[in-house]
Amino acid sequence: VSSTMITIMKAMIGCGILNHPLIFRTLGAYSYFAVLAVTLFISSMSIVFLMKCKEITQRYGYSMYAKLTFGSFGTFMMKFAIVMLTFGCSCIYLRIFGDVCQSLVTLFLEKSDKFYFQNNFYVIVVFFVLMPLMFKDDIAALKKFSFIGVLAVFIFLGSMVIVCIYKFINNEIAPFSQDMLYPDGNKLQIFATATALLDSFTFQMNTFPIYLPLKPRNSKNMIKASTTAIILTGIVYALTGILGFTMYRRKLDNVVLVYFKEDVLLYKSKNIYITAVLMVCMVAFFISALLSMPIIFFALKKNLITLLQFIKKKIFNRKDSKDIEEKTLAVSMVNTQVIMGSVGGGYKYLITFIAYCSVLFCTLCVDKIITINNIVGATVTNFITMIAPTLFFMKLNKDGSCCSFFGLSSRLIFLIGFGILST
Repeated sequence: VSSTMITIMKAMIGCGILNHPLIFRTLGAYSYFAVLAVTLFISSMSIVFLMKCKEITQRYGYSMYAKLTFGSFGTFMMKFAIVMLTFGCSCIYLRIFGDVCQSLVTLFLEKSDKFYFQNNFYVIVVFFVLMPLMFKDDIAALKKFSFIGVLAVFIFLGSMVIVCIYKFINNEIAPFSQDMLYPDGNKLQIFATATALLDSFTFQMNTFPIYLPLKPRNSKNMIKASTTAIILTGIVYALTGILGFTMYRRKLDNVVLVYFKEDVLLYKSKNIYITAVLMVCMVAFFISALLSMPIIFFALKKNLITLLQFIKKKIFNRKDSKDIEEKTLAVSMVNTQVIMGSVGGGYKYLITFIAYCSVLFCTLCVDKIITINNIVGATVTNFITMIAPTLFFMKLNKDGSCCSFFGLSSRLIFLIGFGILST
């Protein structure tokens, strides 16, 4: 259960952590903690609903439940949503890598207008460096580094604490004030920004790959591990939001990493120790993200290939076109390697290359990570986290009462999710 909890934390804590200072500023302390509490409840209940669907059907997986619930249309929508989610996350990670690399260079060289000081140059460099990992069919070994990834996140958080204390001692910041209690944005901004909180807790599409190695494997242990991980992750996010806001206040209009870069340039001639702490902070986050990017892209590649197979079969009515997931109605879960192994090498590599180049193109077109995060959070993340699990449960739970706790919770969460999506 402990190792599963760590794996879930690493699955959740990614680039979304960088948005929390800006989310904190936009929402204010009162609204931030209220929305955070609701998000923790929704994230925990989504796992409860998925585990109940597993007990009802004795089968695993989002695509499985979508097919059992809504047939071919449900299967298409589920695959499409996961592709869009993993695509957006891949763009965010690639942008982060470029920003961190650019910060490392500006620490040692005087910044100028030359091409090797531009963020996009390092995005392209990292794109080529990571390319060999993107074509691998088996990256299961990277899951063993979840502990290192979580440790890197706590080093990132500890470094923020040190910098915050230094700024306070030197009277560069005031830790508490009335302005941190109330929202700093209009109603639409507040509503849109709140969805980024939901995006920070998304790991539900990986629920069953994480569940299968659990020992003893049962719903109770999975719910226990996931709920504990969600609460601990919420604490990490809240601390990051408070510390980031305290350090940068109203100048915040982007992810907090941007301001770490500014401080590196500011302190490198004033205080080498704080500069070193800031660099450790950025490198720790870089390591954490680096351990996540190949897994995120692997999920994109797998789901994109199966989505294209599904479209090919339905549009062209190809009876010889294998839908490997369609056969899982008779079994518990199809192995990822079986899916990837069922596709021809040339076709698989072509799809991988096109998908990876598309991630690069979209990353170069968007400067602010928060833009991608808000769009993804309000649409596909909301669909995967809130709408899909509740719909699956309501449709599959034939004998359940709508007035029970789970019945009322599922309907309430569905209405909130549908409200966000429609708005």
